[in-house]
Amino acid sequence: MELVRVLVGKPIFVSSGYRSPAVNRIVGGASNGAHVLGLAADIHCSGVTPKQLANAIKVSGIAFDQLIYEGTWVHIGLSDGTPRQQVLTAVFDNGRASYLVGIA
Repeated sequence: MELVRVLVGKPIFVSSGYRSPAVNRIVGGASNGAHVLGLAADIHCSGVTPKQLANAIKVSGIAFDQLIYEGTWVHIGLSDGTPRQQVLTAVFDNGRASYLVGIA
């Protein structure tokens, strides 16, 4: 997160970081997701739209496993292995998410 903070020059707000398996189930997270491993954060930044933040991270050279533009926040996931640099946009329909490749 420090690399992202330096990138945008502003504080980064984390709305969700580590989630216990029980909390992760309640919020509908993936059972094997990076939040359960403590390797992901959902973030936003005052004065920077989530789309601007996602695009800035995407082209920054910061190593990430998964970057998801989720509309009102950005999910950034790390990896304990080789990061995939996967970039997605979440599309929500009736509370269910599907994903498009790239930042839409």
